[in-house]
Amino acid sequence: PAAGVSVAVAPNAFTWSQALARGEALMAEAAATHGFKVLEGAYLGFDARRGTWSYSAVTDQDPDERHGSSKVRFDAQTGALLEARHVGVDTAGDRVTSWIAALHMGHVFGTWYRIVVMLVGGVVVTLSVTGVEVWWNKRTVRRRQATAGGRRRSDPVAARPGAEPTHDVGPPALGSPASPRSTSAAR
Repeated sequence: PAAGVSVAVAPNAFTWSQALARGEALMAEAAATHGFKVLEGAYLGFDARRGTWSYSAVTDQDPDERHGSSKVRFDAQTGALLEARHVGVDTAGDRVTSWIAALHMGHVFGTWYRIVVMLVGGVVVTLSVTGVEVWWNKRTVRRRQATAGGRRRSDPVAARPGAEPTHDVGPPALGSPASPRSTSAAR
């Protein structure tokens, strides 16, 4: 906080070890109620502004194998459960978000998944770079062909080899030799 600004801090009746024990107990109750297994504790934090403790754990139903998506939040004074979230009881949107985050971070399916994602990413980069290179080369060739003989790419006669021009094709391009062909008006 800035100097001179006071921040209200809610009282805390729990020590860190007491809050950890309370969080583990609440998570165990949620696991028994919703039928999941707690594999390990992941996080314990105190929110001084709200006066709450948050405890999260990795469960057997979490998509993320490193960080727990299951969480309990309880009052720092009374220890009363305020919120319990678990992948199995969350909304469909919450479950999709958990899976997308875990997939994006590479926290699912182990090392082989990370290797496959790395290879696919390399293919995307390679195709992007070679695509720009092919486009640039074709563009350069088209520009050279379009300026050869004073014809532009949009000239309909340029599209038909051997055809004689039926209209004035305009002045030759700057820096190119004058076109030996005569215009249709001069014939």
